Amino acid sequence: MIGGGEQEEKISAFVDQAIQDRTIEDKIDLGLFINQSALAAQIGSVANSLRTVVLQASYLHHVFDNHGLGGVRKDRYPVVPDDLLMALMVLNEADQIEFNGTTRKNGNLLVKFTKEIAGIQHKVIAEVRPGKRNRNLAVYNYYKR
Repeated sequence: MIGGGEQEEKISAFVDQAIQDRTIEDKIDLGLFINQSALAAQIGSVANSLRTVVLQASYLHHVFDNHGLGGVRKDRYPVVPDDLLMALMVLNEADQIEFNGTTRKNGNLLVKFTKEIAGIQHKVIAEVRPGKRNRNLAVYNYYKR
């Protein structure tokens, strides 16, 4: 999990709200990204400017529709809302990082971070957002094997 109880409660409330109301387009800050050097080995120096990790409501719809209890494939474990509390840890303490293509919408880089937790591989696909004001990683997808 992540550090403080109050932040965990905010993230849990945000995830619950986004699941219930598909019109929400907000995002929430999960915390600081501190794994720049490992990411730079995969995508270059753009990684050095990334500072935070965000969770965007619109991406949550895909996660729970396709990887949650109702849409999980046979070779995967279902993603539940509490798993999203571990996304920052997966990104910052990844066992493996690899380039995963680009987004269709704007061509931003996608990177897959994998961390084994209690015998289950947690995989977070993150969108690299290297903009001038908002240099961050956005959780794009989350699944477990």
